[in-house]
Parts: sequence; structure tokens; C-alpha cells
Amino acid sequence: MLFPNECFIDSNIFIIASVKKGNQKFKEFIDKVRFGEIKGFINPIVVSEIFHKFAITEIRENMNVSYTEAMQLIKEEPKIIKNLKKAFKAIHEILSYEGIEILGMDEKNVTETIKIAKENELLFNDALIASTCKLNKIENIITNDTDFERLEFLNTIKIN
Repeated sequence: MLFPNECFIDSNIFIIASVKKGNQKFKEFIDKVRFGEIKGFINPIVVSEIFHKFAITEIRENMNVSYTEAMQLIKEEPKIIKNLKKAFKAIHEILSYEGIEILGMDEKNVTETIKIAKENELLFNDALIASTCKLNKIENIITNDTDFERLEFLNTIKIN
């Protein structure tokens, strides 16, 4: 599969690539970013979504609890967060990738996000990602989320 030289990477791509039984094409794409063959952009929302997914998964596996119970444990016992090895490791690893750049967000992003969310019927996190792309003139997004297909200014690329 041919990928663009630069693209925004949605959190679901990192998550799918990390699964042991994950699709090899996802892992190949992430390796291209890891070694700087592709310039991949993310923002704090993507980092947050990845951490959340890994944290909940780690708590569920370690404590044999449901998603709801894992969320409740975090609220009742916040000390549990400092012991999340896999979740923190995943974020540190992504930050070490040669091809990764984290783009900041500011008031302009929030204003644009509100506009994009309303006009395109997007949830706020997806609209924050879209506004980051628009304001940074990023034309391509690698994602498995079909919601981004509603955006005329963004080229949605799926790995299949």
C-alpha cells in the first residue's frame, strides 16, 4: 500500500497496530513513521485517546474487571494510574518515533473546532483533530474512522 509522505495519524491506527493479532499493514505503516520514512502528525487529543485505551485495557487485564469497573477504580483509587506500565510505555514509545510531530492546540483551534463540529456533525475530539489538520494545512489523515470522510478539506486514507 502506498502512503502519503505526510499525514495526521488518528489514535485508532496506533491502537490497532499494537494489538498482537493486529493487521500487518498497520504495523508496516507505523514502522515507516517510527523510522522517519513518513512524517506523522498527532495532537494532544490523540495522545490522550491512546493513553486512555491502553490504561483501561491494562487495568481490565490486571484486575479482571469490566470497562465500567476499570473506570470506577480509577476514580476511587487514583494511585492505580502511576502503576500503569503498558500505557505509559506506549506513549513514550510513540514520542520516540523519528517521524512523529506533536502539534499544539490553542484558542484558534477551539474556535475552529466548534465550527467544524457543528457544520460536519462531529464529536468534539474528532473535530479537534480536524481543526488541527485544517489549521496546519495537513491534507491527509490515516484513520479507520468514517466520520472524517464528511470533511471536504481532509483526505481520509484507510489501511485495509
